[in-house]
This record gives sequence, C-alpha cells and structure tokens, in this order.
Amino acid sequence: MNKRSIPRHVDGRVKIGPMTARNFIKFFPIFIIEVFAILSNFSPITLFLGVLSIGLTTILFAEFNNRETGLDILKDIIKYELEGDIIYERGCELEDVHKVIWNKIQDTKEK
Repeated sequence: MNKRSIPRHVDGRVKIGPMTARNFIKFFPIFIIEVFAILSNFSPITLFLGVLSIGLTTILFAEFNNRETGLDILKDIIKYELEGDIIYERGCELEDVHKVIWNKIQDTKEK
C-alpha cells in the first residue's frame, strides 16, 4: 500500500512548499492580514501592492539554503553594509607574502 507522507527536509523537518512548518506558522497571520487589507480596500493599486507585499514576505520566510531564510540573508546584507568586511584571521592568502617579507627587510635595515 502506498501511503502519502508529509514532505520532509533532509534532516527531518516538515516542509510546506519552500517553508518549514515553523516559518509557515509565523508567516500565516501576516498573510491573512495582507489578504484582508487587499479585500477591504479593493482597487487595482491595493491589489498590486498587496500581491507585491505577499511575495516579499514569502521570500523573507522561505528557506533558500539549509536553515537559511530570506530574513537571515537580509540581516547579513544589512550587517555587511553597516560594518563592511570583517576579517578575523590573517594568512598568506589575505596578505601579499612578498610585501610582508620586503617590509621585514626594510625594518631590519633601518635598525
């Protein structure tokens, strides 16, 4: 007998389309409010703006990579714009080795 099963992600989380069930529960009240706002003041402009806002909130709650939602990506973009590149490790691939050796030679000549 072929029983239908709930679609699951690789690690066992239940998924509803591109969203996990937890994100869907967070998204659903926002979706209902947006649909109610569209239907209460129905016009072509509100329909366009409502569908656009529903699409954007869906993107924010959808999961793109493993456990990385659109909201996480947006937070990372804002953090990058505010702080810029933050490099914690220094290695040969981040700094020109020839320049480092040349600077050390110059420092020893000055002493």
